[in-house]
Amino acid sequence: MIAQIDAANQARPADKRVSLRRACALLEVSASGYYAWKGRAPSRRDSHQPRPIRTRHSAADTSPPDPYPMMRTPR
Repeated sequence: MIAQIDAANQARPADKRVSLRRACALLEVSASGYYAWKGRAPSRRDSHQPRPIRTRHSAADTSPPDPYPMMRTPR
């Protein structure tokens, strides 16, 4: 969250920026901890390819597909 605020601040004019120390205080994290995190290399987990995100089904798709669908019989 702080990283997003920091990135958004870079695009804003100087008089419209949010104080990073204030944002850290509001989110109850230390500014020094944020800067230490920002300077670290990505973890092994973060450096791997992300897994694909499964999509959510609509409310109509709440039940699994029937393995034995009803077959039509000739008349």
